[in-house]
Amino acid sequence: MLTSKSGNSVKESPIDVLKRVANADIWLQLTYTINQVGPKRSLTFILKGLDAYTDKEIATVSGTGGQALSTVELPILIEEAVLSHLDNYNANLQRHFDNVQENGREIKVIIQAWEYADYDLTDEFDGEELGYIITEWLEDETVDGEAHPNSIEDGMEFEQIRIPLEKEVNGKIRKMDAYRWVGELRRHLKNTYGIESKLSIEGLGKATLVIGEK
Repeated sequence: MLTSKSGNSVKESPIDVLKRVANADIWLQLTYTINQVGPKRSLTFILKGLDAYTDKEIATVSGTGGQALSTVELPILIEEAVLSHLDNYNANLQRHFDNVQENGREIKVIIQAWEYADYDLTDEFDGEELGYIITEWLEDETVDGEAHPNSIEDGMEFEQIRIPLEKEVNGKIRKMDAYRWVGELRRHLKNTYGIESKLSIEGLGKATLVIGEK
């Protein structure tokens, strides 16, 4: 549970916490069924590759392994079934890596304001609405210069934001995820306009910046 100083809260699931700790680019999800025929059994499986930042499916392979005696241990059945179907799966994973290297990681950014904040996204700073200032910053900092907001209740939602894999921060090259990248926006708003905000995250690829207080 993440909270602001006044008690406003944002939830993060245990899976989201695990994703941040593991810091993997891709999650492998294996499901299987044991097929029993007399004294023999086989294994039918589905192996999915999920982008850790977006939960999008980037590779899938499925199949059924050969029959074996029931005394054969489950890990061996899984290994034999999966290994025989991996070539196309690995090729899809490689294509995803190549795309990320060229076009950046994909993340989701949500901008909102606390209910009792002194200002919101329609207030003006230096002659520009805050929502426009934030959108312009996002466009300047994305890999492809694209940042198209969707209107949501009390805020804006930016999907398919492409961020660089690495960025120089305070003279050092840092690996970028949603937390580090949107943290740069948070510092920009604080240093340039004196705007306080609270940054919360879900996993590696979703960041919510709530304007108005920490």
